[in-house]
Amino acid sequence: MTHANDIDIFRREFCKLSISGLGIFALGGVSLLSSGCGGGGSSSAGTSAALTNDQIRNNALDIMRQTDLSPMLYESGNWSNGAYNDWIRYLTKQITETQYVTARSSSPYASYYPTLETYQFNQLPDTPVDYTLVYTSNARGYLDNRSDYNVLSHRFYYNNSDPLYLTTWINIMHDMMLRERNLVGQHYLDTSTGNGGNLLSMSFFLATLVYTLALFAKSTGRPTTGTGSGWGTNDIAAKPQSTALTDTQKALFPSDKILDIVKALINNYSAPFITYGVTNRPPNQKLTYIAWMAMLTHFFPDVIEVKNISGQVDSLMSAFLAQDTYRDGGVIEQSFNYSDDVINWLTRLQRLTSRSWSATASSAIESYWRQAAAICNPFGARPTMDIASWSTAPSTNIPTATFSQTSIAFPYSGFYIQRSDWSSNGAYMFLFSRRAAAGHYMPASNSIQVAAYGRTLLNVAAYHSYSGYSNCNAYLAESSTWKSTTIIVDGHSQSRGGSAANIQFDSNGNFQTVDPIRSRWGTSNVFDFMESTHDADYTYDPYTSKTNASTGVVHKRMIVFIRELKVWVIADYLIPTSGGNHNYTQIWRFPSPTNGGFDLSQVVVPTSGSLKRLYTNDTASGAVNLSIYQSAPQTITHASYFGSTDPNTLYGFDNTPNPTISGASSFSCDVHTTWSGNTAQAIISLLVPFQGSDGVTASSNTSSGSNAGLNAIINGNTINVSAIPATTAEQCAFTLAYTNSNGTQNVVIGDLATASASYMEFVHGTKQPLLVPSGFHWSTDGAGVLTANYTA
Repeated sequence: MTHANDIDIFRREFCKLSISGLGIFALGGVSLLSSGCGGGGSSSAGTSAALTNDQIRNNALDIMRQTDLSPMLYESGNWSNGAYNDWIRYLTKQITETQYVTARSSSPYASYYPTLETYQFNQLPDTPVDYTLVYTSNARGYLDNRSDYNVLSHRFYYNNSDPLYLTTWINIMHDMMLRERNLVGQHYLDTSTGNGGNLLSMSFFLATLVYTLALFAKSTGRPTTGTGSGWGTNDIAAKPQSTALTDTQKALFPSDKILDIVKALINNYSAPFITYGVTNRPPNQKLTYIAWMAMLTHFFPDVIEVKNISGQVDSLMSAFLAQDTYRDGGVIEQSFNYSDDVINWLTRLQRLTSRSWSATASSAIESYWRQAAAICNPFGARPTMDIASWSTAPSTNIPTATFSQTSIAFPYSGFYIQRSDWSSNGAYMFLFSRRAAAGHYMPASNSIQVAAYGRTLLNVAAYHSYSGYSNCNAYLAESSTWKSTTIIVDGHSQSRGGSAANIQFDSNGNFQTVDPIRSRWGTSNVFDFMESTHDADYTYDPYTSKTNASTGVVHKRMIVFIRELKVWVIADYLIPTSGGNHNYTQIWRFPSPTNGGFDLSQVVVPTSGSLKRLYTNDTASGAVNLSIYQSAPQTITHASYFGSTDPNTLYGFDNTPNPTISGASSFSCDVHTTWSGNTAQAIISLLVPFQGSDGVTASSNTSSGSNAGLNAIINGNTINVSAIPATTAEQCAFTLAYTNSNGTQNVVIGDLATASASYMEFVHGTKQPLLVPSGFHWSTDGAGVLTANYTA
């Protein structure tokens, strides 16, 4: 069945969207509407009309076979363990319905079996599917399962080369594309609703549909021996194929059905996804909206309906790269599992030849993996970010890179790394300065993650989730700040909004990626300095799931790394923006024993003294420990938690809690430093990783008035620190005098608005300014060594 009037219908509907205000398709001064509205047509219409459907199909198959589409889409364990085998056999009529029902009832994977089998899909093409049954019974399951079906069909086809899987897939997709929307009308898949979850599921299905069609084309006629499995983590199936298909092999792709599918994709879905591709949605959603259209315009350049959206798709891709990726390599959705997916899609799409945005996409991909390599901890894994966890296993998918600096700032993404060296025993700290972000996020601005001498010392709860878990839901939920090493105000987690210091939106409310965060940075042979400000308030209570009134408090964190001692000095400032007393909780999160951390008995909490020493006490031979010396003008107290069962204080978890286990697999030690006040506050923390003794022979609290002060002697070197709070975060001051065998060297931090007020001063009389980065770019020497530069 063909649709001679498809293009006219498409143009009319597209113009309606534009006129109604749904289609304000302009980005960067480039109109996203083609000249098809109001008359006229494509200059290539005659060329397309001159080609037969078989010729168009043949050209498309050649393009698909020649295009590198690696990396492969994700591999599910339930695909490789056979959980879906009976379902696929049923859909391909290899087993009867009776056999399928029996297999499902006796299978340990019965809960994984999708819902497609009950709606006559195995009777196609003879009996059309009744889609009203589909949507009435299990709409979401149907939608998600058919995305799996796309990839699984190719998996089975690739593994045994049986055309049955290809023919069945084409019949099912053909029926879906031509009939479901016409039969159902306003239903779960109606993209006009704008529901983010629905749109993502639908666009992912469409992307897997187009991607799977290309994989089928690539896998047809493949050699049956000597090529490897080619599936899952192996990209052989997605790599270019050099041999041409025979006429018999091309006939496996009936041209009329293939072009019906392509035209239905455009006519049913392109207009709404172009609309939503312009809006401020999470980048993984936006890119998936665009991905299927970008692939279609590459694979089917001879189809007039496809040609009519090609320019619009290019404009959307250019806008996506400008708005949703940072020039230092970051992605505005700061969750590595989601941003990895974005980069994987960009990797596939940037290979689509002759696109105006291909070079920009390639640059974004390169910058992303450079950033990933630069922020890795000493064990080769990235720090925890949202639901992507820090483990001791290396991130093997990150390309290797060599850097001239050990400490590197990413002032657009809000990632700051201080390290002594690149060895697995080096001292390492990650500071997260959260920007307002689309999609999933970790409300842990100003949080730190620390490792030294081969051991993780401070981290973020390793396995949190979107909503948490049954017996510590609030603690591990995505919206909770309690699971990170930062500060809580009045018992409330950080609000989701963006920080004014970390400006994120332009005057039209669109994401803005052109300005770096307003935080100073510096690195030298003696000191490293970094800072971060959270001024987006604290209003969320994860224990009641309620948003409370504004706390009106700003938190600023300054950190100096004394490189030769491998110690850190942290100054925290809490600045109320309105009257009233506030309660502050400074969280120190130690990793769990099962993740190489500490049990409750190995974390010693101070109970007295004006200078407090919190420390770990692992007495095993060669064990690495951490001392935290704390001083403040106010009274501070400490409490520790380890798998707490109090429903109001469910702290101390590092893993998915299992109520049937006593706790060894999931508990970790949290220590809370608490105090209160109604004026600007400051507290100093000296972090000393060590093996054997921490080397601190003298220490004292030198606080005076509202200023926090600390003196310490470490291995014969003297540290004198003062943290001076102010009424604004920009005016908070800090001084550090460090005396070693060379003499006294200083760090002076003054008003952020005065560039000359902040510097590192060395014994040979030079001052190194500590400035806010004005940009970011990499330079490379002849040996490929990368240097981060903080100018535009």
